[in-house]
Amino acid sequence: MSEQYDRDNSSSGRSGNFQISIDDDKLDEVLNSADEFDESLLEDTDVENTGSIKRTPPPRRPRPDGERRRPSGTPPSRRPDNRVSNDRAPKKKKPKKKNGCLYKMIYFIVICIVAVIISQTLIAGINDMLGVNKGEKKCTIIVPENASIDDVSALLKEAGLIQEEWFYKLYSDMTHAKYRFGTYQLDTSMDYQALNTYMATNLKRTDIVKVTFPEGYSVEQIAKRLEENKVCSADAFIAAVKTTTIKNDYVNEIDNADERYYRLEGYLFPDTYQFYLSEDPETVVKKFIDEGFRVRITAEIIEKGKELDMSVDDILTLASIIQKEASKPDDMKMISGCFHNRLKSKDNQWLGSDVTYWYPYPNREAVPAALLEGEFKEGSRYNTYKLKGLPPGPICNPGLDAIRAAINPANTDYQYFVNDANGKFYYARTKSKHDENVSYAESVKKKDTSSEEDNLIDEMNP
Repeated sequence: MSEQYDRDNSSSGRSGNFQISIDDDKLDEVLNSADEFDESLLEDTDVENTGSIKRTPPPRRPRPDGERRRPSGTPPSRRPDNRVSNDRAPKKKKPKKKNGCLYKMIYFIVICIVAVIISQTLIAGINDMLGVNKGEKKCTIIVPENASIDDVSALLKEAGLIQEEWFYKLYSDMTHAKYRFGTYQLDTSMDYQALNTYMATNLKRTDIVKVTFPEGYSVEQIAKRLEENKVCSADAFIAAVKTTTIKNDYVNEIDNADERYYRLEGYLFPDTYQFYLSEDPETVVKKFIDEGFRVRITAEIIEKGKELDMSVDDILTLASIIQKEASKPDDMKMISGCFHNRLKSKDNQWLGSDVTYWYPYPNREAVPAALLEGEFKEGSRYNTYKLKGLPPGPICNPGLDAIRAAINPANTDYQYFVNDANGKFYYARTKSKHDENVSYAESVKKKDTSSEEDNLIDEMNP
């Protein structure tokens, strides 16, 4: 007996015919042995006279959305069916936390408090940085050498110049603040930028000293006086005189610096200057040039020198010797006339000035013993007894009277001069007459002026 099954696959649109040949005895045995055989399956079954059974399978359940269909001819998957069943038990809802609203409210309040504190702190810092609502009060502070931001912030806080020390440190660190040693007069109304600017410059410094340098002072004498007034050390100043770059055409014309003991000797004009305590040595040197030399050496002096075929350096060199030889303007002009006559002479171009013999030392006693046996055995290299014409450079820093005398010599034919112990000068045209004057000048004793001064005081106070 044969049975034929027609199977329609409504979901895939396919149909297939299966023919199975089964013996009648075996078929009856299978049907009788099925305990749970569903009789409804045979409701749509047509039995033909030919003995074949045609069964129509029940309709398939619709596939859930998103489920892939199995292609035709592909065996069914053995994976477990993961389709969601409509009979699945509903998920259990998580129990709501107790006091949830209270926690949220506390969290919100904490955030608000923190925000208020931060905003108030920032506002206070910004107001302090801008100098707002601090009033006006002048304060004097002393910034130490190599002061750090912490050092300065503590000073400013103590003086009442700032209120928010932490904010000032932050600002100064971000702006890379630098500080200069000195005493400053500041105002509480200043903002951070103004405070740091003034402490990095000399604009508000009050530690100022006035120092006067007499005419004829040498570099070493100037250095010593600067150190005495705590402007800078003598050694630092002397080093600066040798190395400081000066933006001045006349200074830059010096072409024999290696022959000089001090390159700027003669250019440090004697006058009264204001300095800051512990000032930078190079700044001190430049102050001499800018406030002294540039102002005093006028175009008139320069032009007059050109008429005599003298450079600025020549004028200062001759003036420095005149300055050391005499103290009165009239004597300076006479001595200048003697020197000019010698410089123009064909046979007597040695100035022969005693003040050049031991330069840069004031006299023989000041020269170190080792140098007396070596370099200074026959005097300095500025020694005009063995050197024709002018020495390599000035021997001191002359004043205006000596400078004017150098370019305005007296109209005379003298070539020699000498002075006695009382400062009186004797002039001569010839060497023999000069020798007589020297002998006479050495015989003159210095007058005792103390008794004359006592008599003058008695006359003024009878």
